[in-house]
Amino acid sequence: MAGLNARAGALASKAVADAPNRAFPRMPSASDVAMPHALRATAANGEQEMLTLRKSNEIVDAILAKAREMDLRPLCVVVTDIGAKIKSAQREDGCSQARIEMALGKAVAALALGRSSALVRERREQRPEFVAQVQQFVGEQKMFMEGGGELIRDEAGNILGAVSVTGATQADDEELALHGIRSAGFRTDRDLAHLGSKVRTTDP
Repeated sequence: MAGLNARAGALASKAVADAPNRAFPRMPSASDVAMPHALRATAANGEQEMLTLRKSNEIVDAILAKAREMDLRPLCVVVTDIGAKIKSAQREDGCSQARIEMALGKAVAALALGRSSALVRERREQRPEFVAQVQQFVGEQKMFMEGGGELIRDEAGNILGAVSVTGATQADDEELALHGIRSAGFRTDRDLAHLGSKVRTTDP
């Protein structure tokens, strides 16, 4: 019996000594469980894939600051996630009543068809029945098909959300939306035109 106990003790000591050199599977941490697999891969690659509240506010602040430099009329700016849900919105003093709804509608239009709201307007002029059916698909979310709604993309071209501006001319609304996206470190459709069919910079 003494011999068996000695042998068992020796094996246990060897197992402990070898433990640092053995590969044991890592137990998932709380952050691993909370973070979806796709986002874990993104985080591991160091890529920016999320439109956070902080980044959304950066976009809005950059747009409003630029608008004051340009001495434009009071504006409304809306940033949404990819599901067209508002992340951040500001309506300057003096804006007309419906500006929030108009800005949100531009974002809805851009996200619904995967292009700027200005290009959605062009598509409506060419194929009004098609665009009318798309409006039915988005349900209670109303599309406002005027320039000023732009998609927010990451470096790889993935759509993260949309930003829309209303209150100035369509050209100024578009310029400000593009400025806000770039100021927060994201990419616009125009920046990623080299990706070809993945982004729409013209219609069709």
